[in-house]
Amino acid sequence: MSILVKGTDFGPTEQVTSTKLDNLVDAAKFTNTSETAVSYTGSTGTCLQGGGLEVTSAGQLQVKDGEITTAKLNDNAVTTAKITDLNVTTAKIAADAVTTAKIADDVELGGNPTTTTQTAGNNSTRIATTAYADTAAESTGVKVATYELASDGLSSTKTVQLTEQADPDNIATVSSGVISIGAGTYLVRFYGFYDFQQGDLRVDYTINSTVIATHTLSHDSDNNNFAKDYIHVNASGTDTVKIDVVELTDFTNVNGKNLGITIMKLGS
Repeated sequence: MSILVKGTDFGPTEQVTSTKLDNLVDAAKFTNTSETAVSYTGSTGTCLQGGGLEVTSAGQLQVKDGEITTAKLNDNAVTTAKITDLNVTTAKIAADAVTTAKIADDVELGGNPTTTTQTAGNNSTRIATTAYADTAAESTGVKVATYELASDGLSSTKTVQLTEQADPDNIATVSSGVISIGAGTYLVRFYGFYDFQQGDLRVDYTINSTVIATHTLSHDSDNNNFAKDYIHVNASGTDTVKIDVVELTDFTNVNGKNLGITIMKLGS
């Protein structure tokens, strides 16, 4: 199949002249798939309808605007080097197309990302939202009671005379510094501070008259804060909780501050 129509068609006895030889080239035209010469008007002509090329008014071939189709691209022909940086937009990514393998490990999400809140009790590896955590915390039925003594002067061994500060769910009672709790599982937090100029003392964390832990304080220490967290299970009946201060060596001018016990009942 010819791709050109000759500018001059020589017959068997045609006389060869310079003009005809010039026309053979200068007047030649591209053809379409039917070997029909392609004409053009204006500034361009068409080489092949939809073929991606065009003939300019100067008789030159060029790629026609908007005529490179998908069929003209080889598989895997578009490489990374052919994509301008920062030019892959959201519209070019299919929904659900970004898989786990394409997300960096330990990725940190900025701003305030949101996601679906799972149903209560969903014990899985799905992400828990703050709404889910709040619901879960409420469903655990945690109840809190606080017993404190803002300041306390000591002259000898004694039980710290804590009084109720808050107990909205009535999970405990207090008398003479001794807190009584019913059946259940509790997180008991003992805390406070003593400042003194002479001697040594010991803080006893006591449950049911049994010392479960101690903390020794000395007048020459730079830190006389004390704190202790303890999980206590009361199967039945009434248990007691208190802080006892025991004189180890003669102390003077002992002042306690922010002494207290927080009782957290876990579950309903």
